[in-house]
Amino acid sequence: MDPLKPVKDQDIPQATAGSAPLYQHDSLEETPPRQGPVAVSPTRNILRALGFILLHQVVMALAFLLLTVALFMPRFSANTPGDLPDLQPGSPFWEQIQVEMLSADHTALTSLLVACLLIPLTSFYLRKRRKSNPYAIMTEKPQSPAWAWSLWALLAAQGLAMAWLHFLDWASQYSAFIASRVKVYEEVMNMIADDQVNVGLALLATCIFVPIMEELIYRGVVMGELRQICSDRTAILIQAAIFGLIHANFIQSVYAFVLGLVIGYIYYKSQSILLSIASHVLFNFLGGGLPILVGEDSALVQGVFILEVLALLSFLIYLGLRLVRRPRLS
Repeated sequence: MDPLKPVKDQDIPQATAGSAPLYQHDSLEETPPRQGPVAVSPTRNILRALGFILLHQVVMALAFLLLTVALFMPRFSANTPGDLPDLQPGSPFWEQIQVEMLSADHTALTSLLVACLLIPLTSFYLRKRRKSNPYAIMTEKPQSPAWAWSLWALLAAQGLAMAWLHFLDWASQYSAFIASRVKVYEEVMNMIADDQVNVGLALLATCIFVPIMEELIYRGVVMGELRQICSDRTAILIQAAIFGLIHANFIQSVYAFVLGLVIGYIYYKSQSILLSIASHVLFNFLGGGLPILVGEDSALVQGVFILEVLALLSFLIYLGLRLVRRPRLS
């Protein structure tokens, strides 16, 4: 199975009499918007996609603030009985709040709370949506070849992300802007990998609940709605760009965009939200969970890094050979 080979019309099974219309799996080289018995309303599709993106961000912000007030403010108030704490920026109290709010445990708790709210809500929406629109979400059972080339693509994406980080380390020597961004990014990563971090909580949030939530929202809802009004190629690009932007961090946004492209294609090609979730879980585990468990300098992490580099190089060679062999139009 060639993971980049366009799917031909004759390869697509036909719906039997009385069955629901099958998902229309187009080639990326020629992908018109969805055609079929389901009426397309571009405005409604866009509003549905934007609504879930906005809902995700609003719920995340509210949960972050509520947890700060509920868990940390009482403790700070107890330390200063009878006195109003100094909330002026730069004060010791203000700096202590920032440290607590930006801690990995607080971030993990926030992510878990948001995921526990949005996973059931998004799942319910997608089930209801699919009853009226069979193209809303793809739930095919992935075949063995799909698992194999998805693993290859994910390792290549992880290798590209690592190459991006190494490039930024080099570029930071010549650019003050990049150096400042790298410093902030490293501080956040060091906070996540701190010895005091609750490892179980971090792994549960980062490697299980967050990938499930984000796949249901950004591949299930956003990409599903976009595919109703534009080509598959365009839908994959737009959802990847949105996925990168919502990370709101120069460094993370770039490799999140790459991840969005790769997982978007895996989802499109395999027709399986399960495989896209598994791919996202693996990416987060290799990039964050594994270093937390065994240490960034461990032999296992270094071995995985070598596999990622090999996967990236082989993937680039594969793409180069495809471009060379592609017939030229006269």
